[in-house]
Amino acid sequence: MLDAMRKQATGWVVKIFLGLLILSFAVWGIGDIFRGGPPSRTVAELAGLEVPADELQREADNSFRRLQSQLGQGLERNPAIMEGLLRQALEASIARRLIDAQAAGMDLAVDDETVARAIHGQQVFQTGGRFDRSRFEMFLRQAGIGEASYVEQTRGDLMRQRLVDAVTGAVAAPESEARQLVAWREEQRRGRALVVAAAEMEVEAPDEAALETYLEANEGAYQAPEYRGVELAVLGPADLGEEIEIGEAAVAEAYESRKAAYRTPEQRRAVQLLAADEATIREAARRVAEGQSFAEVAGAMEGVSTSELGPVRQGQLPDALDKALFALDKGAVGEPLGTAFGWHLLRVAAITPEQVRPLGEVRDELAAELKLHEAINRLPDAANAMDDAIAGGGTVEEAAAQAGARFVRLDAVDSTGLDANGRPVESVALDEEMLREIFQAGKDQPSLLLQTADDRFYVFNVTRIDAARPRRLEEVREEVAQAWREDRQMSLAREAAAGLLEKARQGTSLEELADAQPAASLRTIEPVTRDASGFDRLLSPAAVQALFATPPGALADAPVEVPDGAAIVATTEIIEAAPDAEIAQTVEALRQQMRGDVLVAWQQALRDRFPVEIDQRALDSVIQSVSQ
Repeated sequence: MLDAMRKQATGWVVKIFLGLLILSFAVWGIGDIFRGGPPSRTVAELAGLEVPADELQREADNSFRRLQSQLGQGLERNPAIMEGLLRQALEASIARRLIDAQAAGMDLAVDDETVARAIHGQQVFQTGGRFDRSRFEMFLRQAGIGEASYVEQTRGDLMRQRLVDAVTGAVAAPESEARQLVAWREEQRRGRALVVAAAEMEVEAPDEAALETYLEANEGAYQAPEYRGVELAVLGPADLGEEIEIGEAAVAEAYESRKAAYRTPEQRRAVQLLAADEATIREAARRVAEGQSFAEVAGAMEGVSTSELGPVRQGQLPDALDKALFALDKGAVGEPLGTAFGWHLLRVAAITPEQVRPLGEVRDELAAELKLHEAINRLPDAANAMDDAIAGGGTVEEAAAQAGARFVRLDAVDSTGLDANGRPVESVALDEEMLREIFQAGKDQPSLLLQTADDRFYVFNVTRIDAARPRRLEEVREEVAQAWREDRQMSLAREAAAGLLEKARQGTSLEELADAQPAASLRTIEPVTRDASGFDRLLSPAAVQALFATPPGALADAPVEVPDGAAIVATTEIIEAAPDAEIAQTVEALRQQMRGDVLVAWQQALRDRFPVEIDQRALDSVIQSVSQ
C-alpha cells in the first residue's frame, strides 16, 4: 500500500505538472526542447501563451529516447506509444503555461543572483564540487542553446517552483494518521483453516437438461467469436524467389567478391611463462633451453607463472606479443619480451592454418542470397501488378496469379488469427495489422494494396462474416460437463464446510472434524498481513479477509472458498506492527498524496480561470507526424 501511495502521489505530479518541480536539465531534456527549427502551427493557446507543434514533437521524441534508455533499444516507435507521449507532452506544456499565466498576473520575478546560484548548483556543470564554466559552455554548444535562452528557461523553472511551493508548502500529514495506517497495514495474523477438498466430493453424472441449464446460465463463457472467410493474395520476397533461377556464373562471381567472408584466418595457441622482471624471465629462458618444460620451470622458480594463450588470430593480442607469437614456428620458443603486463617467454603450441570455405560448400547459401536479393528488386513491380489487377476489377485470385503472389483461401479466422477449431492459421502468416484490416473491412469489398511490417504486400476480400454467437451444447459438451462437475463439487464442498462449521461451534475441535471427514484437511496459516504477503497460496484472499475479520480464538462467520475447495477459518493470534515501523516514510507518502490532491484542484482552478483552446486539426497533424 505504501508503494502504491508513493506511486500515486508521484503520478499525479508527473502527469499534471510534468517537470515543473525539477530544475535538472537532464530530466527536462532542454537539449531537445531548445534546438532550432522552423516555426510551426500552434496546437494550444491560453491567456495569450501558445503551445507550438514543434515543441510537442521534440518533447515526445525526447520522452521516447528516455523510455528506450530505460527499457532497452528493442523498444520500437509505434503509433500508440508516440500518441501517448505526445498527449503527455501537451498536458505538461499546458500545465507550465497555466502557472506562467498565474505568475504573470501576480508580477512574480526571480532575480539574476538566484538564477545564477541555481545554474552553478547543478552537478552536471561542476568539477570537483565547483562550477566549471567550460562544462557549462560545452553543454550549451552540444544542445544548440544560447546562454541567454538557458538562463531565461531556468528563471521560468524557478518561478514555477516558487508558485507551486507556495500552493503546496503548507500541506502536512498528521503523524497520528500515519501511525494508524501503519498499524493497520503492518498487523499480522496467524490462524488455521479446515479445508474441504472439492475434488473429493462425489457427484452424479449430469443429464442433458442440467447441461443445457448450465450453458444457458453461463453462455458468456462459451461465446464463439466473430469468424470471417477471407481470400488473400500475399506477396513477399520468398514468394517471388520460387520463380527466380540463379546461374552458376552469377554464383561464382558473387563468391569471388565475397571471398573474404568465407576466410577463417590462421589461429595460434601458445604457452607462456610470465615474470615481473627481465632477469627472472631470462633465467627461466635459460632453463627452458636446457630442456626443462614450462611447467617445470614455473614450479621451480619463485615469481614465475605459466598460462595458455589462444586460440587467437593475428591482431587480437597487444602489438609486441602479437608480432612475437606470429613470427615463431610451431614448437619454437621466442626471446624474452617485456610488455605492460610483465616479462613473457612464449612457445607456440599449435598452429591452425588459414582456411577458406570452397565454392561448392557455400554455393546453396550464396544462390539463396542472390535469389532473395533479386526477389526484393522485383517486389515493387510485382506489387504494382497486383494493385493494377484489383483496380481493374480483377478478383484477389486473379491478382495473385498476375503478380506471382501466393493465393490463400481461409474458411474461418477470428480476430486473433485462430481458425474455427481454435488453432493458429498455418497457411499464411497473419500479423496484427493484417487481422485488423480484415476485421474492419466490409464483405465483398476487395482491399487496396497493403503492406505489412515485414515488407510483404497483400490484398484481400472478405467472403463471409459469421457474427459472434453463443456456442451450442454439441460444440462444447465436454467443457460444459467439466465446468458443471467442478461447480457442483464446489457447492458440495461449501455445504460440507458449513456442516463442519456448525459442529465446531457446538464444541467439536477442528482436529476431530478433520479426522471425521475424509475430504477435509487442517492447515496452519503462518503470519500474514492484510495484503497477503507471505501468504500460503493454497488459500485465498477471501480466507485472509476472514482471518482479519475474526478475533483470536474465534471462528469466521461462514466458510470461504479457496482454490481447491471451501474452508473454515479460525484466527489464533494477532501480531501487532512495530511501534515506529515506517512512520517517517508513511508520513511523507501521505504528504505527497495530499500535495498531489492540492495540485489537481489548483490546476483545475487555473483551467477555469485561463480557458485552454486546442486546435484539434493541428494536434492530429502532430500525432500523425510523431507516429511515422
